Amino acid sequence: MTDEPRAPLADVELREREEQYRSIFEGTTDGLVISDMEGYVVEANPAFCRISGYSRDVLIGMHGTALTHPDSLYTVEQSLRAIREGGELHYQGLGLRNDGSVCPAEVHAGTFTYKGQRHMLAVVRDITDRVRAEQELRKQAEQLREREEQYRSIFESSLNAILIADRDGFIVEANPAACTRYGYTHNELVGLHGTALVHPDFRDVIEESWQTIRAGTPFSRQVIAVRKDGSHFYSEGRAVGFMYRGEPHVLSVGEDITERVKVQELLEQRVEERTRELTGLLEVSRRVGSMLELDPLLSLVLDELKTVIDYGAAGILMVEGDMVQVLDFRGPVPHPHLRTPVPASGWPEWEQVRRGQTVIVDDRRNAEAPFLLRSYLAAPMTVRDRVIGALSVSHASRGYFTEHHASLLQSFANQAAVAIENARLYEKAQELAALEERQRLARELHDSVTQALYGIGLAAETTRLLLEQDPARAGQANATVQTLAKAGMTEMRALLFELRPESLEWEGLTAALQKQANALEARYTIPVETTLCAEPATSLPVKEALYRIAQEALHNAIKHAQPTRMEVRLECATGGILLEVRDDGRGFDPGGSFPGHLGLHTMRERATKLGGAVNIESAPGKGTRVRARMPSANRP
Repeated sequence: MTDEPRAPLADVELREREEQYRSIFEGTTDGLVISDMEGYVVEANPAFCRISGYSRDVLIGMHGTALTHPDSLYTVEQSLRAIREGGELHYQGLGLRNDGSVCPAEVHAGTFTYKGQRHMLAVVRDITDRVRAEQELRKQAEQLREREEQYRSIFESSLNAILIADRDGFIVEANPAACTRYGYTHNELVGLHGTALVHPDFRDVIEESWQTIRAGTPFSRQVIAVRKDGSHFYSEGRAVGFMYRGEPHVLSVGEDITERVKVQELLEQRVEERTRELTGLLEVSRRVGSMLELDPLLSLVLDELKTVIDYGAAGILMVEGDMVQVLDFRGPVPHPHLRTPVPASGWPEWEQVRRGQTVIVDDRRNAEAPFLLRSYLAAPMTVRDRVIGALSVSHASRGYFTEHHASLLQSFANQAAVAIENARLYEKAQELAALEERQRLARELHDSVTQALYGIGLAAETTRLLLEQDPARAGQANATVQTLAKAGMTEMRALLFELRPESLEWEGLTAALQKQANALEARYTIPVETTLCAEPATSLPVKEALYRIAQEALHNAIKHAQPTRMEVRLECATGGILLEVRDDGRGFDPGGSFPGHLGLHTMRERATKLGGAVNIESAPGKGTRVRARMPSANRP
């Protein structure tokens, strides 16, 4: 067997080393490019092809400057000269890709022997991502500087007091506004504990705020702050936790709200005053509607007026023609002309009041009227565009009354005018009612009792003559006298009961209704059937109202309906009391209008006032039924 010739060991090792170098050249992620000493590319690895965007065939023969951005050409030329002189170079530059885009690159270049000749080897690394990251970091750093400048500007120029405290509550930074607000210099504030800046009553609030902030929750509260000189002001503080110089701190922003608190207190005071004023007006409005007696009404107006206007003296004046009269007065001394009419010409403000104007006098010095104080205010009382008087007040201080006082007084004057007019009308109505009642009783006496007495006189005279002429017939005539006397007594009792309804209190409603029915039967010879329950357990006002309703219903039937029979029924139950009055007269339309006749309205008004109701059923030719329901729970 013949031995084949073997390659020299040096050749084997050389080939292995070349393969190793080729593997490294081909597999490295850095771009490797080999150029001759003139700068022309003679070899490039795949990584450089990817970086540059050229294929290997295209790259071979290209000059390095063709792969360089114009801004980096000078650096490349310097690098070539340095390498030719035997040096190495490391720099960052801008390359140009095949598509014209710019590629930031880090280049490390030096000389080495390639294929027996001196060449240049450049290691190129694409640092696009790194450059972008550096640019982003620079951008962020710039933004951070700008933000810090903005925050510093805000911190320095803010009108609110801004304090930065450590987690133990000691101040580490303060803006100029805080120094001014609290009266300290910057150096004096720094190092102070936060509790030194608040009133002792609020120091627990500061401790609470730190605990809240340590728990990660913002805190907001109003406190009374204390300046260096000991003076106080109201502050609304908001505090949050934040990082300062790498450590957790508390940032608090305080706003001086002293003026706002004063305005709020003023508003609350005005609301309280306004509430008191409206309450006074409402009370007057509520109570004057139910008061028809003049003297208590005048007293009520002046008493309620005192709750909203702090007067020293006050009066209610009424005008009749050219005379003025002070109806009621409150003052330091008695009014000399109380309830005495005097000429209106002696009232200096009368002409203005007569024209419906409110009068304010800042300084009314009058030695002749010491009962009037220095400041004077008068408001007209008007009814249907007619001034009937005025409500006036005075005060010891000069210039005390304002337009607001005038508006309030006018409101009271309006209420008083209506109430006084109602009281006057009520007095007139009472007088007319009394007159009408007297006239009715006179008619009743004339129609019943007088006629009975006249009949008794005639029968007595007949009895006397018969005793002389025919004694046997005298007994019959005497019986007529007794019958007429009995009817007259019944009628008189009924009339007396109507004059004195307070007898309901001891005789009772049931007895009163029976007497009323008996009197009508005796007077008009119309049968009145009664169905009455036992005496109801209710108050005297309810009994009187039911009696008056029955009386009005029966008299209306007699007067207008021409009935042949009537019925009165009273039912008492747990749920209430029912009174029913029926007649078989000619009836009427309950929905019609009856000017001048107030009977139906009066019946309803009596019932409604005590929580009851009246229902009237009627029709022409069908008779009438009046039903009144009243609550039985209305105990005395």
